[in-house]
Amino acid sequence: MKQKMFFGLVTVFTLSLFIAACSEGIDNASEDLALEQKSAALAALDCPVCNFNTVLTEKEIEGLLWMREEEKVARDVYLTFYQLYGSLVFKNIAKSEQAHMDAILYLINGYKLTDLASAEIGKFTPGFQAIYDGLIAEGKKGLKEALQVAVKIEVMDIADLQTSVSETKVPNLVRVYNNLMAASKNHLKAFNFNLSKF
Repeated sequence: MKQKMFFGLVTVFTLSLFIAACSEGIDNASEDLALEQKSAALAALDCPVCNFNTVLTEKEIEGLLWMREEEKVARDVYLTFYQLYGSLVFKNIAKSEQAHMDAILYLINGYKLTDLASAEIGKFTPGFQAIYDGLIAEGKKGLKEALQVAVKIEVMDIADLQTSVSETKVPNLVRVYNNLMAASKNHLKAFNFNLSKF
């Protein structure tokens, strides 16, 4: 299976420490931001040259299925951390991650692929299950650790989206990946802002 950056959590995490939000009001990643990102994610699918006529390569198919589960990891982790700590940043960004999952599912369905993501929160294919379980265990140590986990997830998500963009020229895939990457950068700023309070 394709090697993705998600398995390099510890190495890439150090890069995220240099990224911090400078603006006020980013700490809670408001409902408006989540809705705006959902709208943008779905709008990314609407373009004249975005259709399902292209025959995807195995690498492109693998990338779509990978990103679907990776976005689910983010959503499920954030929902779990919101239940544990009540921090709104997790609740609101989880909504955005759901929009990311929906956008990728739209592509998966459009290309008539089989979605591997479980409908159950916290359930994944084996490789992602191990990642999810490890992230949850680390985040259960405290709110600071949970925010650090969130930063890791967003850094990995950005890296994997960059890889996915580099591996395709299919317009609707490129548009969605770039849109989700921009949203993930905003998520990273929000989590770093919250982390800077410790």
